[in-house]
Amino acid sequence: MPNALVIVAKAPVVGQVKTRLCPPLTTAEATELFRCFLVDTVARACTVPDVQVCLAFTPADSEGLFRALLPFPLRYLPQRGNSLGER
Repeated sequence: MPNALVIVAKAPVVGQVKTRLCPPLTTAEATELFRCFLVDTVARACTVPDVQVCLAFTPADSEGLFRALLPFPLRYLPQRGNSLGER
């Protein structure tokens, strides 16, 4: 399959995602919203025909968390680097 669609995501850890929504959301609510957005985005991406969907995730040791969260046929690619610019 020559085509790829890459989704870039960081682990849905409370206090580390969607923090600009706090307030009015709590950090737990913001994390749940992020989790829902991620699941919906990946589910939608997996409906695109003739595309290998890949998830470029960070931190590099969070693959198990993403595999448990996303029951889809994905290729998992850990991001490398210490900063967003390096990744």
